[in-house]
Amino acid sequence: MYYRDANGAVLVFDLTIRETFQKVEKWVEELKIFNKEIDIVIAGNKADLNKYDVDRDELNKYACDNKFPIVLTSAKTGEGVQDVFDSIFKKIAKRFSNGKFNDKKKGLTFSEDEDINKAKGCC
Repeated sequence: MYYRDANGAVLVFDLTIRETFQKVEKWVEELKIFNKEIDIVIAGNKADLNKYDVDRDELNKYACDNKFPIVLTSAKTGEGVQDVFDSIFKKIAKRFSNGKFNDKKKGLTFSEDEDINKAKGCC
């Protein structure tokens, strides 16, 4: 696992297995140890099954308390997958407030447009 100097991370858990959500907190702690500035988006996978073992109110509370977006996704149907990538991109772009990001070492370059800073709140 390589995350030192990463600008963002997507943590995925299984909505149908509560223990996977409980492990998210440990991953967040570990990421923050190595990079306090990292932007995090959490993806709850298997949204298509509609039998969650994690309460939606608990997900919303965790998202609000930690200021992380939680996106419900389905690898099977593709639901929410684009939203995960849009969300992490917006969080990273917002951090680079001058509107431009250029890291030739990592091969990344983008300029944000005026809508990029209009990320949704968690609540």
